[in-house]
Amino acid sequence: MTRTRLLALALSLAIAPAAAADAPAVDQAAVKQKLEAAQTAMNAGDTAEAFRLLGAATEIAHSGAMAHKLGHLYEGAAAVPNHDALATKWFAYAAELNDAESLHHLGMRYIDGTGGVSPDFRKGLALVNRSANGGYDVAEDYMRKFNADQDTKGRCMLSTLRGYDMREVVFGANRFYDFSDTGGEDGGGDTYEIVGLRAYNDILPADTRPVALTVDGFSHVGYTEVDGHHFYEAYYDKRRPSSAALQRAAQVRAKCGVPEA
Repeated sequence: MTRTRLLALALSLAIAPAAAADAPAVDQAAVKQKLEAAQTAMNAGDTAEAFRLLGAATEIAHSGAMAHKLGHLYEGAAAVPNHDALATKWFAYAAELNDAESLHHLGMRYIDGTGGVSPDFRKGLALVNRSANGGYDVAEDYMRKFNADQDTKGRCMLSTLRGYDMREVVFGANRFYDFSDTGGEDGGGDTYEIVGLRAYNDILPADTRPVALTVDGFSHVGYTEVDGHHFYEAYYDKRRPSSAALQRAAQVRAKCGVPEA
């Protein structure tokens, strides 16, 4: 970005929040003062000071659009100390103001563990999902692909578990009961549940957790008998799962590309 364009861009963004009827009043004179000082610093070749002053103007204007642009300015300013962490700071500022693009940028930084933040996939995915719900098409595409991938993995586990001699809960949970103890259906065994399985056409589900397979043990589970068929309850009396069940669950996850829960 040329030095002469910096002030004009920032000024145009600073004026935007005042146009909204419900936006707080902006001290335009104070914003302009900071922007002019930023332009002076930029003309003198002091990029770090220019960006610092732009940040001050952004906070006065309380502008998500300015913060988003400032995040990108820092992102491309390798000569500025801690430029990537400062980019994250301003994307986070804009995200607090529900700037959809910044929500996506911040979310991807958490997903990838870049920009001075530790990797946190769930937090990052939640931010990207908020961005998608805000209408940002790149985030929508990411969530669509993510959920298609999770759906494929979930259905792989579902079909694999159906290949074993177990009883499936028909309503309320993607759960299977393996009555491995003596005593049949009045005894205990191990239970497997697929968590986060998507409906076939879901694009942006409220639950953004990756699909997972959990395993548990049970000492007893109730059922309702209708016309000779047993409909098993989703709730059961817990106990520790068997080593065989843990091994089977690990094999199913490995087959379907799902990490350990």
